[in-house]
This record gives sequence, C-alpha cells and structure tokens, in this order.
Amino acid sequence: MNEILSVIMPVHNAEPYLAAATESVLEQDLSPFELICINDGSTDRSADILKSYSDRDSRIRIIDRNRQGLVASLNDGLKNATAPIIARMDADDICLPGRFAKQFTYLTQNPDVWVVGTGRKLIDGEGREFHTPTLVQGEAAVAAELERSCAVCHPTIMMRRQPILDLGGYREAFAHAEDYDLWLRVVEKAKIDNLPIDGILHRIHGESVSEKHKIQQRVSAALAQACHKARILGGPDPSAAMTAPPDLWSDELLDALIPEHITFFRSMLILFNPAAPYERKLSAVRTVENAPAQVKKQNKKLHQEALIFAANHHRGIDFFKLRSLAAAARMHPTRFFKSAFAARRQIVAPASV
Repeated sequence: MNEILSVIMPVHNAEPYLAAATESVLEQDLSPFELICINDGSTDRSADILKSYSDRDSRIRIIDRNRQGLVASLNDGLKNATAPIIARMDADDICLPGRFAKQFTYLTQNPDVWVVGTGRKLIDGEGREFHTPTLVQGEAAVAAELERSCAVCHPTIMMRRQPILDLGGYREAFAHAEDYDLWLRVVEKAKIDNLPIDGILHRIHGESVSEKHKIQQRVSAALAQACHKARILGGPDPSAAMTAPPDLWSDELLDALIPEHITFFRSMLILFNPAAPYERKLSAVRTVENAPAQVKKQNKKLHQEALIFAANHHRGIDFFKLRSLAAAARMHPTRFFKSAFAARRQIVAPASV
C-alpha cells in the first residue's frame, strides 16, 4: 500500500488517554495512511495498548525505544515515515472527524503552503470542554502573528515531509518550543496557514508538556524569535551550532540575544523554588517588577503564578509574603482569588538556584 499520509504520534506514559487518541486517528476517513507511534520509554501500559491495536490494524507501526525525549521522537517519526505528507497527533488528544481529509485537500490545492494547522477545543483531564482559543487564519495573518507568538498549534498540523527534512527537522536546542522554531524557519521559505475548523480536542492537564515546562518553553520561544530576526536580516543563525538546550543560568548566548527575557525568567525560577534564600526571592520580585512592559505583558499569567507560589511556600508573614501577594492581586484580581488558596503546585527548580 502506498500511503498518502503518515501520522506521527509520540507516546510517553499516556495510558489514561492513549486508546481514545489512537481510535480517533484510525476512524479518520482519509486513506490510505499509516500511524507511526514512537513509544519513548513508557513505563506504564502504553506499550501493551499500542500492541493490542497494531495486532488488529496493519496501519499502525510502533517504534519502541529507551527514553530520548519529544524532539528525538518527532525526528524519528519524520525519518521513518513513508508518505510525502505528515500529520501530527498527541497521545492525549482526540482527533475530530474529517480533520485529515480537509487538511490534505487544502495542501493538495495549495502547493506553496508547507504547513497547515486547524483550530482546537481545549478539554481537561476528564474530557470536559472549557475553552476554544482564537484562531489566526489566512497566510498573511499567520505569518504576521508568528513574529509575535506561536500562531499554529503543533498537534493540529499537517505538513510536507521533504521540505521539513531539508530544513533540518526539529531542533533539540529549542526544547518545548521546537515547533515554534520550526514554523519560523518554514515561514522564511514558504507559507503556513490555519483552516477555520476545529481539528482536535486538545487536552490540558498537569502532566502535559506545556504545563510542566512553562519557563523553558518561554525561553526557547524568545530565543527562536531572536534567531529568526538574525536570519531575516541576512546574518548567520546564532543557534546553528547548538545541539542541546542552553543552560538557563549561564549560557552567554541567552544573555547576548534575549537579555531582558532571560533575566525575567531566571527570577521566575527563583520564585518557583521554595528553598531559595529570602533576600534572593525579594530581589527576584524587584527584578520582575522592573522588567520591560512587553516582557511582563507576554508572561502576565506565569508572573502571577510565580508570585502566588512563592508567597504560599514562604513561611511566616513578612514583607516579602505581603508584597508578593499584593503584586499578584493587582495583576489580575479574579484569577488571584481563584488560585491563591488552591492546592499548592509542586514545581521543582534547577538545583543551582
């Protein structure tokens, strides 16, 4: 069978959601396609679930291996795919009916577009819908928004395999924003668009990558923007030699390319570390309060979460605790009262704090 589409689905400890995700792909009405499942060192029943499906459906191919991370999984999927068109899928999402057929038709009719995403509905760990994010649609609008933020939701996309491989695929240096880095490199060469449909139910829960790695994700995104600007100005890519994410505390490239962002995020890491000394936490509050307005605006919710976390995990009632709570309340009063006294979140900062 000559597949027209290869679906890449990285899997790591996705047992609670994996069956529903897999079935939602297999029920798509586009054919023929293959589903490549990269089992990235799962320690739960994910491997057994995948095997039970592959035993009865020849469209499923499983790559079993030790834990190597999401970027390596995505690149392995690209290299092992047999079709010229790639679709992405996350192992905890639900692929909505008709998604693949609509995206495939669009790419067939628009050869100058390399990547096409869709809209999405957000669901929680129990599958309850709670939000539908605004979708940026139209090639020019997507390109303009990509200069500011990631306007394409990674698990919704369909893309052309060979051009992505020619660009070097996903890059380890941009961990947790590897998709945004890729879209910025794509838009320098071709077009990206979003279809005005909801392609997936996108699950947001405590174990999802976006929730667990927020600060690294924001740093990688800022670095991707800086490298993109250097390339479009005709200079070399500052990240070309990077093979791993930069150290958030000591990498000179971060201080050179995104000094305001990295100072802000280092302060976030201090606030998210309950063991940080009092004076260092107080200094971190002062630093984020004096950060550039645009940096604070882009990270307003994370900033508030850090202040609340630091205050809730600080023993005693003193100037630092009161100042942190007051600052958090001013930023968004409604969200503050909803979250300030919620269950404490266990966020682990690097040991070097």
